Amino acid sequence: MNSRKGLSSTKLNKMIILKIVVIILMADLLTGFFHFLLDQYGKPDARFFKNAIKINLAHHENPRLMVDRTYWQLTKDSYYIGIALFAISLLWGFHWEIALLLIVGAQANILHKWAHMKRSEKSILIHFLQKIKVLQNKRHHGNHHRKPFDSYFCVMTNFWNPILERIYFWEGMVRLLRIFGLEPVAGTSIRNNV
Repeated sequence: MNSRKGLSSTKLNKMIILKIVVIILMADLLTGFFHFLLDQYGKPDARFFKNAIKINLAHHENPRLMVDRTYWQLTKDSYYIGIALFAISLLWGFHWEIALLLIVGAQANILHKWAHMKRSEKSILIHFLQKIKVLQNKRHHGNHHRKPFDSYFCVMTNFWNPILERIYFWEGMVRLLRIFGLEPVAGTSIRNNV
């Protein structure tokens, strides 16, 4: 027994596994929200995240561009943001869950890249995990690449997108952000109609 919490090691292991699954799903949702903001509100001349916005726009014009990018090119911005958030979180003490959330979230563009790769370009393991829908597959992600690029923003798993579409989550976010004076620029001349 774990004397600190009165849990057996089996229950503790199950709890840790459940936490890890929830953390992965939260990373998918949070990075999906960031993707939504870039896609819908990102202007090429933005003060912040300019590089991410430009890469994102180029990606929508030619989705396979990201396949040639290196691990570091696809994750460095996420790591920089993650390190800053982790440093702030340390004010409340170290929590492995926050560290794992940020590390998993930093991998979003790698999983996104895999969804754009041909079967011959990725490992058998990645292809298998996509086939059994543990990782997002090409078919699922293809829904995002239909104009006006206003849905299916979560790129890590197949879990969130159908749920968020069913409840009109992204449309609700657009309405909510309009209350604060933010108008989407996706599909406008500001972004070459992308």
